[in-house]
Amino acid sequence: MSQFCQLLKDLNLKVYTRTHPLEVLRPYLDALGFVKASDLARIPHDTEVLVAGLVVLIHNPPIKSGERVMFVTLEDETGLIDLVIPPESLKECAEEVVFHSIAFLRGKVEKIMGAVRVNVTSKAPCRLSLNIN
Repeated sequence: MSQFCQLLKDLNLKVYTRTHPLEVLRPYLDALGFVKASDLARIPHDTEVLVAGLVVLIHNPPIKSGERVMFVTLEDETGLIDLVIPPESLKECAEEVVFHSIAFLRGKVEKIMGAVRVNVTSKAPCRLSLNIN
């Protein structure tokens, strides 16, 4: 069975016993300019990046204005990526993290008091079709 067939099977089962799914995709993601979780700390504040990862946590609390902000944690083969999807990006990007096994997003690196996160501005301009229902 090819690596991609195994990846699709693992995504369908939501069990990853052989390797992290992003390891299989990494050569393609690197060629498209996606960054790894382990590289984010070295990237300067306010730099635009592409990130991809398994969606492991979604938190969508109301804010004072009544709008919604989505806090998301992705996991790639090197670690975790914390994301903030502000109200102006939520309509375009919420589906990407809620309904797909792997999210592909664009945003800007934000560094505050030693914490690193990505403020999401849009879906990534390219997408691999890996959604399995």
